[in-house]
Amino acid sequence: MSTVLDPTSDQVDGLSALLNDATAEPPRVIKLLQSMFDRFDRLADVFQLQKVRKTANEQYLVAAGLPDPTRLPDPHDRAAAAAGFGFAIINVMSVVNLELRAEAPRAPQLTVQVGIDFGSAIAGVIGHKTYQYDLCGDAVNTAARMCTGSEPGRVHVSQEAYRYLRGRFGATSRGPRYYKGKGEMYTYFLENAPGALPEEATPAPADAAEAIY
Repeated sequence: MSTVLDPTSDQVDGLSALLNDATAEPPRVIKLLQSMFDRFDRLADVFQLQKVRKTANEQYLVAAGLPDPTRLPDPHDRAAAAAGFGFAIINVMSVVNLELRAEAPRAPQLTVQVGIDFGSAIAGVIGHKTYQYDLCGDAVNTAARMCTGSEPGRVHVSQEAYRYLRGRFGATSRGPRYYKGKGEMYTYFLENAPGALPEEATPAPADAAEAIY
């Protein structure tokens, strides 16, 4: 199926260090992961988002408008739900880290950085033995780039996503930056407060553009 949606890619920084810690007790690590992703899943339900997958590279992917496009029919509501979810999981990490300290005092602090894009994608169930609901398309790849180019505790959105968020969330323009596989893009850091920003940022000098891989 093809639909218009908001893919949101969330990266849990510090997770690899925890999983690769030889001193960490496996049952405690599994308990922590279960607790953290249970919280993410519940928040996804609150914001009416569809969890697509949790990948091995620390990323957790959700989308608005799936599998039933009538749940959030308005594109502005889809964008707002994706952004709200991003801020919610950033905030819940303070609780996750308290639990982590209780279970593994020497464990690294976990943080989340979020990337959002808006566009169409193909979704469906893949596999015959181990089924997986998956999502692919340019918007998914762009959301992943937004996530990679984000920072801990920040929600980073493409210009297309911000078109649907203007007036509901304030934002800080990051100017033109080069993203691998995408070229130069204007992107924004969202603020968890109402605000407005011009549709396009004023172009910065060519040598000011940053490369994001």
